[in-house]
Amino acid sequence: MTNRALLPAVEMTDMDELQVVDCCAYYRQRQDALHLIKQLNRLTSGVQRHRGLSMALLSGDKRVQDEFAALQKQVDKRIAVLRAFARQSGDLISTRDQERLDNAWMTIKTDWHDDAVMDNFELHSHFIEQLLGLTTELAKRLEKPIFEYLTRSMGTDAKLNTHLVHKQLGLLAFACRQMPDMVELVAKIRGLATHVIVIGRCDFHQERKLRYLLQCTRVQNEKLRTQIDRMAASIKDNIASLPMVKAYDLKLMFLLNNVEQDVLKSSAATTDRRQLFELASQIIDVYVNVISDGLDLLQAWQERQLDDWCTMRSP
Repeated sequence: MTNRALLPAVEMTDMDELQVVDCCAYYRQRQDALHLIKQLNRLTSGVQRHRGLSMALLSGDKRVQDEFAALQKQVDKRIAVLRAFARQSGDLISTRDQERLDNAWMTIKTDWHDDAVMDNFELHSHFIEQLLGLTTELAKRLEKPIFEYLTRSMGTDAKLNTHLVHKQLGLLAFACRQMPDMVELVAKIRGLATHVIVIGRCDFHQERKLRYLLQCTRVQNEKLRTQIDRMAASIKDNIASLPMVKAYDLKLMFLLNNVEQDVLKSSAATTDRRQLFELASQIIDVYVNVISDGLDLLQAWQERQLDDWCTMRSP
């Protein structure tokens, strides 16, 4: 029987060890970027709902007061959590960007009772644009498959896997830009339509904005349907919530048609404010779940590529 103590140990030069440390740091940075994107996604959802409720309150609907107060505390916590993770993740979110987020949220919170409804809407929307912009910037760090970096940094002659590159770029665009943009369109419609129902009138500027949002949402929905149809089976089969997008397509069309044909009539509208808000929220929740599942799949790909590199035979 062979004495295991006599077997030669696998030797690794100091240079190899430094390269492995560098590769692991690169892997960890990408995981941190994905985690921050997840936190930004949850924070964005909270701020979008906060916008809708604050518009209802400022319009005179006091029934949402308790929900609004609870949600404001949740957003406070989510911003604190994002700030803490950002500080632990190096320079993925700069100190300046963190300060800009803090200032934007404080502007929304401070003396909000005195805001004009549309000013409040714009302040929230600007803050959400900042959050979505940070999501896009972080997503750029994930465009190159980690396997390519690991193999090249260790001097391994690995052929570029263009299929893997295109697949990863497609999922990143879908989960970090296209779906979040769709969520924001529906969330804006939710807030504005709620406001119009509560006050019982729709001025010229609000009508133009709502009609523009309705048009953009229909266009974006068509783009998403095309994108989903073109997705590789390896993506579709691993995003469990994806079929719900098509299942909720009729509800989305009902929402858009209802806003266009009933809510925009303002004083003649028969739509219940709460029912419209909850219908839009259900649609948004479906989209947010798809984003979350897409980010989980991206995270699983990073782990799988690291495993593939570890088990790859040396040249």
